[in-house]
Amino acid sequence: MRAGRGCDSFRPMILDTWLERQGEYRDLSAAAPARPCVAIAARNEAALVGACLTAVAASFAGSGHAPMAALFVNNSTDDTAAVARDAAARVGLRLILLEGDLPPGHAHAGGARRVAAALARRAAGPGHGQAGAVLLTDADSLPAPGWVAQMLAGLARADVVCGRVALPPDAFAGQGPRAAAFAATEGAYADASRRIHAALDPDPDNPQPNHGCRSGCNMGLTAAALDRIGGIPALPVAEDRATVAAALAADLTVRMLDGPVVLTSARRAGRAPGGMADALAARETAADPWIDEDYHAPAATLLRAQLRGRLRSEGPGPWLVGLGLDAAGVETIAACPGFGSRWAALQAQLPALAPVRLRQSDARRHLPQLLALADRVERGDHAALPEPETI
Repeated sequence: MRAGRGCDSFRPMILDTWLERQGEYRDLSAAAPARPCVAIAARNEAALVGACLTAVAASFAGSGHAPMAALFVNNSTDDTAAVARDAAARVGLRLILLEGDLPPGHAHAGGARRVAAALARRAAGPGHGQAGAVLLTDADSLPAPGWVAQMLAGLARADVVCGRVALPPDAFAGQGPRAAAFAATEGAYADASRRIHAALDPDPDNPQPNHGCRSGCNMGLTAAALDRIGGIPALPVAEDRATVAAALAADLTVRMLDGPVVLTSARRAGRAPGGMADALAARETAADPWIDEDYHAPAATLLRAQLRGRLRSEGPGPWLVGLGLDAAGVETIAACPGFGSRWAALQAQLPALAPVRLRQSDARRHLPQLLALADRVERGDHAALPEPETI
């Protein structure tokens, strides 16, 4: 299928209206049975999209569903669309193909993924059950055999699932000692942070250890979950993480799955500013690159783990007043139905929870303290730790 170019606007409010005008798309969700559809956005990916679609088609084996994908080719100047059509025809993949130019301000990863996911959502049919699912991957990525069946099995007990992301064996070939040192520091910092949260705020849906990856190249949502959060957030960067955050804030269940794997490229010149390619390149070229936004200074890590643990175990109560919240703020949190929405409300009201991004130099300086803190909380040595009320 193909709709013409010349998409003058893709603001979320008019996206459905625009799609309704595209003739062939009118019947996508009319009376279709629930079925999974893979959503892919591609920009100048003629060299890789054929292999991606071939892998996507193969990944449906054993799922009980015919291979189907929705591809949004946006702002491209190469033969991505033609290559995709040929590849889909060759491997028996039903391809819902839309070409269009996102306008300035919308031509970014989040805008393109939102459109691709909206197309896939319409093809997925009814919004109930794991069969009616939208699975996300990228045009430079290769889902492993069995990927679809594994993702659907995960969606039988969750609203959103996140699989593992693998890089090619030679992904870091040729990197200098400086880049390797940066990666080692960030890895150690991530491990210590996870240990603190596992001790003070164990997540019943995702017990440690888990991969913790929330990448748009390996994610799945039930159609109902995608509807609940209003579609993929149209953000310039980190729209995948924002998708998970929106799901948690809506009290949906998110699970990390070890089984489903997607192999993604380790290129240093990507299509999405701020994505994996930029992060890998920064380790090799930047004087003091940022580390992952998930990780915080030791005191902030401890505070988050303590507050999350207490909110999860006790729920909202008078103890929130000790954090400096007024009565109205406490009532707002208390009115939220579940932990995810309560934590989102608390983060919005407590300045001490505002994220402060760290650089490599910060991580190196903080790492000894963070490691010592992880050792203490794992030993149960909480007596000497500051209570959240002291912030």
